[in-house]
Amino acid sequence: MKTLSTLIVAGLLSGCSKQSDPRLADLEKRLAKAEYNLRLCETNDFALQAQVDITTRYMQDTAALMQKTMTLATNLQTGMAQLLALTNSPVPAVQRTARALSPAKTSNGIPADVYKTIRAEAERRYPKDWDMQEFVVGQQIEAYRKLHP
Repeated sequence: MKTLSTLIVAGLLSGCSKQSDPRLADLEKRLAKAEYNLRLCETNDFALQAQVDITTRYMQDTAALMQKTMTLATNLQTGMAQLLALTNSPVPAVQRTARALSPAKTSNGIPADVYKTIRAEAERRYPKDWDMQEFVVGQQIEAYRKLHP
C-alpha cells in the first residue's frame, strides 16, 4: 500500500511529461515485484490451507479408525473371556459302555491275519515283481469277499 501511494505521488509530482523519470521506472519495478510477491503469498496461503484441510481429514479418519479398532478389540476381549470361561468349565465324566470286540480289519475290509497270509504268499511267489504282487493280492481279496460276504 505504501508503494502504491508513493507511485501515485511520484506520478503527480513529475507531471505527465513525455520523458520518463528513472525514479518512476524504479517505482514501477518495485510495484510489479510487490504484486508478484502478493500473488505468490496468496498461492502459498491456498496451498497451506489445502494441506491443513488434508491433515484435518486425515486426523478425523484416523480417529474414526481408532474408534472402530477399540470396538473390535473390546469385542475380541469379550469373546476371549467367554471362550476361556467355556474351556475352564469342568469336563463331564465319560460313560463307558461294554461292547463286543470285532475282529481287526484292514482298509480292504478283510481280517488282518487273512490279509497278511495273502500278502506273504504273493511276496513269496513274486519276490521282485511288485505289479504281480498287487494283482495277486487284489484277486485273492476279491475271492475272499465272494466266499465270505
